[in-house]
Amino acid sequence: MLLRIDTNASIYQIDFGGFFNVELTETIKGLTVTNWTPLSLRDAKWNGTNAVLWLTNRFPLPASGMVLSGSVSLPLADYPESWCSGIPVAGCGVYGQPAGNILFTWELSGEQLEVVVEPSGYTDSSAYEDWMPEGNLKDPNEPASPLLVKATLQTVAGGAPETKADWFTFELLNVSREPGACMNWPNKELADTNLDLRFDPSLNQPPFVAKPLEWIDETMVEASETSGLTKAEAIVASYDFGGYGKLKVTAQVGGVPIVGYLKSDPKKAPKPILLPKRAENSHIADKWKEDNDVTSLADDDDSENDPEGDGHEGDGLTLYEEYRGFSVNGEQLRTDPKTKDLFVLDTIQTHNTLAGILNFAWQSGLKVHYQLTTNEIDTADRLINFNRSGAGKQHGLIIAQVEKDPGISGHAESAPGYEVVNSTPGSKARIAISSNTDYFDPGASLSDREPIDLMTRPSTTVSHELAHGCSVWHHGDRDNIHKVPWTVVTNPDGSRGVFEAGIAITVLNENGSPHAITVSTDIYVGLEHGQHSGVESCFMRYDVAHAYVSIDNSSVRYWVDKEIRGSDLCTSRLGTGVNDRTRDKPQPRYGDAYISPDGKIQRGNCRGQICVNDSFLDSPLHER
Repeated sequence: MLLRIDTNASIYQIDFGGFFNVELTETIKGLTVTNWTPLSLRDAKWNGTNAVLWLTNRFPLPASGMVLSGSVSLPLADYPESWCSGIPVAGCGVYGQPAGNILFTWELSGEQLEVVVEPSGYTDSSAYEDWMPEGNLKDPNEPASPLLVKATLQTVAGGAPETKADWFTFELLNVSREPGACMNWPNKELADTNLDLRFDPSLNQPPFVAKPLEWIDETMVEASETSGLTKAEAIVASYDFGGYGKLKVTAQVGGVPIVGYLKSDPKKAPKPILLPKRAENSHIADKWKEDNDVTSLADDDDSENDPEGDGHEGDGLTLYEEYRGFSVNGEQLRTDPKTKDLFVLDTIQTHNTLAGILNFAWQSGLKVHYQLTTNEIDTADRLINFNRSGAGKQHGLIIAQVEKDPGISGHAESAPGYEVVNSTPGSKARIAISSNTDYFDPGASLSDREPIDLMTRPSTTVSHELAHGCSVWHHGDRDNIHKVPWTVVTNPDGSRGVFEAGIAITVLNENGSPHAITVSTDIYVGLEHGQHSGVESCFMRYDVAHAYVSIDNSSVRYWVDKEIRGSDLCTSRLGTGVNDRTRDKPQPRYGDAYISPDGKIQRGNCRGQICVNDSFLDSPLHER
């Protein structure tokens, strides 16, 4: 018998050769006579053409296993008459051309073999199920988190085979090419799109693997030995925290390819293995999804709603981006997919800016990542996911020191195109904190009110401005945030009069007694439902007013002995403390937070205004 196998074309050819005896039976004069005639397959006709062996037809190799089987039914009439005419051959000339078919059936089986593939973490021997890709945050060109892959040729019963493999091939398929190593490192200029999983030639040689491998390219290595192999191993190197691909291991045995199956696969399906262990429709490791209880979510999901804020879901980062993670102060961080994240670059780094950031994080419920370095955020565009391969820009907030800005200790500086909007982080060019300011402490006497330097400026200024970068507005906008001039004049009778911007006013203490103003100066005056209104302890409420306007008499000003500096983020628009509507001595200072006549625009409930998802940067809801 002759067997030819063409593995490239996945076919085989078979030729039995030799002779077969055909039983020819005929009844003559009541007697049945049987003769045996030698039949050569080589005499068969194929499609009416002599001397063409019928078994030269091509048969497909089986998808798996080592059994070649098939059958062909050939009409005897297709054989030439010459073998049944002329000089009789074993009685053929007596009976003439026979009728009927001859059925050829074959089943060729060698040793039943399989290839078992066992991937595991190289450094910690963690199981394939626990392995996750990593990048190198010190040098993106160096590998991290290598995966050791062992392949074993064995019998289907699990025993040692008599036959050995000519060689093993390890091949990476459909490998990702994400920019950089994670979402924000390295910077865009250095972030390449090379393969995220590769066969590093320096790793695929002793002592890292048992035998030297032939490195073909970054996607393929081969192991071979003259005497044959039953085992081989290779190392897959990882260069990205979100890398993914497939691994195919094949053993060539006597010219027959045997594709390996994953050791833990109960079905023993010979096919490429997903790296990392993941669902077919996902690029995220099952382990991370299981650890974070998000196994049912798609890679592009952004539905976390903690804190709830203004009702807009998500933080502008997809599930895959949160899994791939970020570099924060040189350390890799895979973020929490159930809590909204905010990234902050603090370029000032005083204890007050830190306290302000931490206070905002605590009060808002956001997960605030504040230890970024300047190379971990795009300082020009302020993007935090600049190494993305798809759509969806998400910005961080940058705290920066600015020169003295009269009357303003800090402000959330609008980005181009968003001059009047407090919206998501993309609306803010920076959180600007003045290096020196003429902010005065309302609790000090008028003559003692000196400028407060940045180093001693309340940390809540930072909390306040960060909130503006997360869609939160003031409690109102009615106050004149700059000071108004109070002019003191001496009357002919020796008494003093006070004029506010040229209009005579009476200044009283809150107990109703006159308040003496002896020098002309500029004064902050708060108005009802303005910036000073609402919940007294909220850090979004202004605390700089020296006086406020009487509800009953517009020419009367009540002098403010002291304003409470808020440290909370309110959950109501109703005034509390000095703003409580039931306060009667002499009145609520500034009342409830602002609400428009039609009720569509409401201030206060600052925690309920929070939104960090730049997908909603232009949402009308943020126009409060």
